Formats: sequence, C-alpha cells, structure tokens
Amino acid sequence: MRWIQNRRKAVENWFGPLLFGFIEGLGAIAVITFIFWGLAESSGVSDPSANTFRDLSQVGAAMFVAFAVATAGASAFTGGDLKNHLNWLGATCGLGLSGFLAIGSSVALAAFREAGHAGWLDILGLCWVGSAVAFLGGTVAILPYAAFNWSRAAKSGP
Repeated sequence: MRWIQNRRKAVENWFGPLLFGFIEGLGAIAVITFIFWGLAESSGVSDPSANTFRDLSQVGAAMFVAFAVATAGASAFTGGDLKNHLNWLGATCGLGLSGFLAIGSSVALAAFREAGHAGWLDILGLCWVGSAVAFLGGTVAILPYAAFNWSRAAKSGP
C-alpha cells in the first residue's frame, strides 16, 4: 500500500496537481465505463435504440449546464491547501470534459443506430454516457455540501 502511495505522489509531482487531477477525472470515468461494459457484455444487454441515445444527450446537456454552474460557484479558492484545490479543479475539468464527450457521443451514436448499425460500440457508448452523466449529477448533488464545509474550514483557519 505504501508503494502505491509513493508512486502516486511521484506521478502527481511529475504531472503537477492540476494535470494529475484532470487525468484522475477522466480515468475514473474510463474505469467505471469499462466495468459497466464488461457487465453489460457478460449479461447480454440488448442494443440500445436511437431514442435512448437522444434522451441521454438531453439529460446529459442539462446535467452539463448544472455541473458548469455548480463548479463555477464552488471553484473559488477560499484558503487552505492550494495543491489539493488545484487537484480538485483538475478532476472537475476531467469530469466536465468526459461529460462533454458523452453528449457528443450520444448524439453520434443516435445517428449510428438510425443508420441501422449495431455492435459493441453502442454498448460501450451507452456505458460511457451513463457513467459520465451519473458522475456529473453526483458532483452537482454533493457540491453544495462540499462548498459549505470548505467555507467553514476556511473561516476556522489552520
């Protein structure tokens, strides 16, 4: 366990806290996506329809706007450890980019399905879109509480 922590610190020092957080944000979505994809392939999930992807793109766009507003409000540095704050900003940017890619993927996969194509790509896309939208929604839901705790910690001082 200590070896993993030392490697993580070495990689974080090499990339810097902002880029490392960005990679963590994108990596979290990728890992969850591939886990869901493996589960979907092993359970024989049927191919999603074009309407499913269109609906997901609309939900994703709404979550993306809410995510942007929520993170803009919570991104102000209120004191404390700047390195942790930069890491959080990087992870938030990674989640935002994955959500943006999910919206675009969902629109593209709707056209892919309308053209009559089916295969592993639509299941993988469904897993990516579902993971990204779920992470965006979870971040929007938890940010008010997190921002409250951060402001309270900044007022109490070190």
